[in-house]
Order: sequence, then C-alpha cells, then structure tokens
Amino acid sequence: MITKKNKYDIKTKKRIKNVIYPFLIMLFAILGTACIQQRALPAESSNISQGITGNVNNGSDTNSLNSPKPVNNNTQITYEKVNIEEHNYVLSLIADNDEALLNGESVILPTPPFIQNGTFYIPLEAVTKLLGGTYSFENDIATIQLFGNTTKYQIGSHSIIINGETYVLSGQRYYFTKEGSGDYVIIDEKYVPMVSDGIVFIPVNYETADSPYNGINAAREYPESRMVILADFKNERGINEVKLNDSYDNLPANFRSQLHYTGIVGEVINYSIEEYKNDDLKVYVMRVNKPHDDVEGMDGKVCAIRENFTSGNRYSTPRGLKTGDSAYRAWRLYGYESFTNSFFYKVEGGIVSSFTFYTRYYGSQL
Repeated sequence: MITKKNKYDIKTKKRIKNVIYPFLIMLFAILGTACIQQRALPAESSNISQGITGNVNNGSDTNSLNSPKPVNNNTQITYEKVNIEEHNYVLSLIADNDEALLNGESVILPTPPFIQNGTFYIPLEAVTKLLGGTYSFENDIATIQLFGNTTKYQIGSHSIIINGETYVLSGQRYYFTKEGSGDYVIIDEKYVPMVSDGIVFIPVNYETADSPYNGINAAREYPESRMVILADFKNERGINEVKLNDSYDNLPANFRSQLHYTGIVGEVINYSIEEYKNDDLKVYVMRVNKPHDDVEGMDGKVCAIRENFTSGNRYSTPRGLKTGDSAYRAWRLYGYESFTNSFFYKVEGGIVSSFTFYTRYYGSQL
C-alpha cells in the first residue's frame, strides 16, 4: 500500500535517469535469463499498441506539451469490467496513452493523461469512476466521492477540501523532466487543477502532508517511462490464494489439496522450513522445533511463496501478474520500486518466468 511516509521519505532524494535499463533488458534476453527486481524498463510487448519505449523516445518535450489529446467521443470507459474494492486496486497510467491497466485488466480512457510544465495530469472523472466513485463538476469545483471520502477541487486553486476540511498545497512537488528523469521543485502557480476540452485534470499526488488519503491522491511516479501507478492494498504480499504470514493449516482445504508435502528444505533459528508444492507453486511454511518456543510467532506460518511458469499459469498476484506475462506488462503493474521489500520476479526471453514473495526468514535465495 502506498503511504505518505513512502512518498515523503523520498522527497529529499533526487531521482537519476537510468539510461541503461533498455540495454540491460536486451543483454538479459541474450544471456537467457534476467532477474527483475522492479529495476528495468522492458521493451513494449507485442500485444499492446502503444508502449513505454515509444513514449520515452518520441522526441516530444514533456515540459512544454501544448495540450492533452482531444476527447474521443466514441470511447466508453468500461467502468464495470473490474470489481474494485477499497484497499484492493492498482491503476497504471501512461502519459498520452488512453490505455490504462486496472488490476491487470486493460481499460480505455476517453482522454489520456498528459504531462505539462513537468506535471503529470490525470483525468479526474475517468479515474474516479474507474475506482467506483462518483463525480460532479459545477462552478469550477469538481467534487468526487470515493471510498467514503468527499473531495472538492477548485480549478486554478492550490487548496483542496476533503471531508469538509481545507488543505492548502505549499512546499515542493514532483517534476517530470523532458530527459526522462525527475526531481522535486517548489510548487508554483501552474501546479493546480485545470480544465481542457471540458475535462477536469488534476496533478498526480495532489495533496498536502497532513491531508487524509482519499483514494487517488498518492501514487508512484516513473518519469523514465512517463508513467504513474496508483495502488492501494491492505495486503498484497502473496498470490490471491495465500499471503506471507498466513497460517498454512487454516487455509481453505480445497487450496491445500492442490499441494503436496515434499519435506524439510531448510532451518532458521529454531524452525524447520517445510515445502508444499505442485507443478506451478511452492509454499514454504515454518514449523518450530520442539521443545523450543515459538519466539518469532511464526509456527505454522507461510514464510515464502514461489510461482514458476508452466502451461497451467493458474495463479496471480493481487495486481494481476502471472508467470508467462511479458516484462512490459510486469513493469506497468509494478514499476521498479519495491512495494513490500519482499517481492521479485525473473524474466527469461522477455516473459516472466517466476516470481517470489519472501520474508527475512526464507525465500530471498530462491
């Protein structure tokens, strides 16, 4: 889950453009294997018409974009394609690309986000409704209701009202540079909600340090691919069927019946590590060695999960990643920043060959 602490902890750190990302992906493909820990910019997959690399290298000046693309009046947003719940979504947006990924599903926006004056602007109504909220616009004030919060945005104003409380933006904001890197700069008069072609756009991460999280005012920014990812999960440390620290014996019997016990594969502190597996999935469980005490509170708990690519391809992360997906799709779902410090995926031949969730006890070596 994205938190304010994540955002403001990095505000003092300047992001440096990594110009070797594409080269590394090519090199990894040549070598036959690559371990991607959200640190590489993969090439566009063949089944998506407009990709990251095309946006990065098209020669446009992202700081002086004249205007967003016009509204496509023939496009309808598929709001009901994905069932969105609070603390259970990820939305990936790329500037000038009307295709977004919502929980791994492709959706088409009536008008795409864009970058202007170093700011990434998102179409407020489309994003709000995709996440299951409501939207209205009257007297230059856009009002959204989302996940129990009511937020009002005044066009051209640095103030926002959330649940009746007014918050005024000041200090620094994130700046997308035309070179494909980013930094923090002082908020100026241009950093405000705006209207273009009748569509309200707001800067991404339009919030203050003390404003409550309203569902869309916190995101990860990826200037090297002109992308932002809005994500909010209570727990995504695992696949949909099992998460790290779950009690293995309390998991549904129909799921456990898919796995068979293969033995003890390691030991840590006073615990043995048991492996349960099938052709696709491996789940690792800690068992305390008697007569020792359960000093870590991990007896019977899942400490690592590994999914390998087979023809089955039946397990998915909460964000919608499966083995067999393209490296490009994995990038759009996760970017390169670790969301839990307990996840990595490997790429072979341009596709995700495996992914692993791990704890400090076990799994990082898998």
